[in-house]
Amino acid sequence: MSWKKYGGTNKLDKMNTISVNHLSADSMSLQTPYVGIFSVNGDIYVSNDIIANRNVEINNDLFVLGNIIKTDLLTVIKLWNII
Repeated sequence: MSWKKYGGTNKLDKMNTISVNHLSADSMSLQTPYVGIFSVNGDIYVSNDIIANRNVEINNDLFVLGNIIKTDLLTVIKLWNII
């Protein structure tokens, strides 16, 4: 069975949307960057680097188990809890 018979590589079918309740895959690859909100309700474990080209907002604690390297301005704002 030849791949040429079915149109070559990266040829999309006319219907390119999938809707499922559960998806399980050994690996996942995006051919083009995803534009939009990618929401995960759970944990994310990353074994390599994360690169963010814009702001990163953390709404809870940040635990760092290594060095923090700063290359520009660092601003620390202390919010006081007055009881």
